[in-house]
Amino acid sequence: MTDIFREVEEDVRQEQLTTLLQDHWPKIVGVIVALIAAFGAYNYWQDASKETSAEVSTSFEAAVDDFTAGNQESAARQFAAIRAERGMDDYGLLSAFREAQALAAQGNTDGAVKVYDDIAQATSDDYIENLAAYYAGSTLVAAGRVDEGIARLKELETEGGALGQVASEMQGYALYSAGKRDEARDIFLALREVAPEDTTLGQRVAQMLLDLGVEPLGNK
Repeated sequence: MTDIFREVEEDVRQEQLTTLLQDHWPKIVGVIVALIAAFGAYNYWQDASKETSAEVSTSFEAAVDDFTAGNQESAARQFAAIRAERGMDDYGLLSAFREAQALAAQGNTDGAVKVYDDIAQATSDDYIENLAAYYAGSTLVAAGRVDEGIARLKELETEGGALGQVASEMQGYALYSAGKRDEARDIFLALREVAPEDTTLGQRVAQMLLDLGVEPLGNK
């Protein structure tokens, strides 16, 4: 299931990038870096953030280096310090997402979820709030706290769009991995109604339904 979770996360990152560029630029331009895998995007964001002090930029780069090198404890401390200094503006918001990731990588699920909750409570932007809620839920699921994670992800179902769909999909995987096949099947059947077959989401849904004993639509 690990590869599936990674693929889902990649879809979310792509949706996040598109939405952020279309609807939220430049207010939260820094978040792009925290939500996509390629560090090449960081160089682009750095050029677009020249108003931020060189000192904070240097501190953030050092934290990213530690994160990349696997020094998650050091990275989390540095990101937390930047967040404390900057609040939820520019590097502060970016550092908050990174801090949560570093904490989760250490196995500190509660710490990571708390940071995501802090982001959701501090932002006035609905999309960022929902994004933090998604990561809180998926972090709980990944840590094996399935019921807690599902409860949080369910709250995103009404948001619609790719984020709401992927939150539903994550619930389906969580239920499947917990042996709750009937509930998982119901979720994937609902997703099949809204996910085009030629999309990666639609293809994953079709595969999961096959695994759950549901024939493709064309075979009925």
